[in-house]
Amino acid sequence: MSVGIVVVSHSRALAEAAVELANIMVHADAPSIAIAAGLDDGGFGTDATQIMSAIEEVDGGDGVVIFVDMGSAVMSAQTAIELLDSDARILSAPFVEGITAGMVAAATGADLAQVVKLAEGSLNAKAQAVGDDFASESGEGCCGNGGCCAADNSTATSVPVPSSATSVHGSESAACEADVEIINEIGLHARPAGKLAQLVSEYDAVVEISCDGRESVEADSMMDLMALGATFGQTLHVRASGAQKEEALAAVLEFVRSGMGE
Repeated sequence: MSVGIVVVSHSRALAEAAVELANIMVHADAPSIAIAAGLDDGGFGTDATQIMSAIEEVDGGDGVVIFVDMGSAVMSAQTAIELLDSDARILSAPFVEGITAGMVAAATGADLAQVVKLAEGSLNAKAQAVGDDFASESGEGCCGNGGCCAADNSTATSVPVPSSATSVHGSESAACEADVEIINEIGLHARPAGKLAQLVSEYDAVVEISCDGRESVEADSMMDLMALGATFGQTLHVRASGAQKEEALAAVLEFVRSGMGE
């Protein structure tokens, strides 16, 4: 099973388009997802009874998250939860980015807390890209000053890829790390970032990636990977720790060297 996802919107077309876009980024079995959007007569609005049915449809026991567009969508979702006596979570995540991050995370088997964390931190990539100077409340994700996503090709350096990973001993446990150059023309954009996040989730390891010396991000977050702004010819520094660190590092290096599936 996986965390269930409910999408609540005033517009059926908007909800369906957001889910369709998010599905492009899911490279495994899609999580359980239900849409509660629009009124029965085809008009705009939200309906608590629709949302109740959607929650019951996707609740497989691992938790349910609800994405809402605005205004009365929140009130309708709250009413549905109260009537069902459900522990479903209404998220304040941005609608499109949150649904995408949540679906990718749920598809990889992330638990409720991780789905919530990744969805609610999904605005970071856009904030960094446009130069907003703030960090998420949790302090997770990309750096708060825009540094790690300002991909400046003029300062990019070509770092040779070592033939084997280097073992680094920290204060807690050993980690493995290596550098790898991006060879696909578009770089680490949405589709490869989603694939990479899903790949990393398959290993019992924590994988962190930085780009040409910029602050590292956790590689299980598609949105944080996109925030790196890594492009063709730039170098990714990959660091892995945990029980399957060597396997995870090798898998990431192979993925990047092979063109990230493109």
